[in-house]
Amino acid sequence: MVVSLKTVDTNGSTWQERMAQHASEFDKPNKVLVDGQKPSVKILDIRVQPGGFSEAQSWADAVQSNFKDVQIVINEFRQ
Repeated sequence: MVVSLKTVDTNGSTWQERMAQHASEFDKPNKVLVDGQKPSVKILDIRVQPGGFSEAQSWADAVQSNFKDVQIVINEFRQ
């Protein structure tokens, strides 16, 4: 398993495009290798500010089908 952890402020105007680009790169075959082999699971773990979960989850639900080997997970950042 390989996890890419990103923090996002959903109040910004470019986060959706940036996360989609990152997920697309992360999704490429052989982009991430562990011991010379593709990982069994790739997870894009996006942490958002308190109150940003709903918007981020809606975005993730809408774009998830675009990525073959990446599972998008949304969590609120908690202190």
